[in-house]
Amino acid sequence: QVLMEAEGETVTYEQLALRAQDLQLNLLKARQALSAHMSNLRTKLRHLDIDDYIENVHGVGYYIRSLEDTLTHERVKLSIIAQHAADIIVYVDGDDIVRFVSPSVTQHVDRDPNQFIDQPFDLIVDTVHDDDKEAFLYAFRDARTGGDQTVNCRGIHPISGEHIWFEVVFSALDDGSGG
Repeated sequence: QVLMEAEGETVTYEQLALRAQDLQLNLLKARQALSAHMSNLRTKLRHLDIDDYIENVHGVGYYIRSLEDTLTHERVKLSIIAQHAADIIVYVDGDDIVRFVSPSVTQHVDRDPNQFIDQPFDLIVDTVHDDDKEAFLYAFRDARTGGDQTVNCRGIHPISGEHIWFEVVFSALDDGSGG
């Protein structure tokens, strides 16, 4: 209740102690009284993957983000990570349509990531050496049932035709949309 009312503002330790426990305490005593409660709350939020909802303002209190701001903040962080990852990251939705390919695909195999976006996953499968396609597809399908699956396979460079070895890790992620 206290945190929802404080959305978008910094709440001091003293304010939290007063509003949550009806105690008038100085900064030090308020921090001591609330430390276990705040730790438990952050743990619960971490399990919900929204632990950035509460941002510690060192020595003062906590800044309470709105849930919308928290989700936007998380999306930006993940986007920055994916855009700058050295590994090739591909997101395929539940209908086997490619929704994201990281820019690193360009440096590894001289392909524009946009040529895969909104295309069937089969387009990526076509880049795998014929001798490795069965293992590649098995790992992809098996990962959908839960757990990570790793396969080593050869890709075919689009310009030189050379074989490039890749270690591919498939992970099923539940994003709520079947992807």
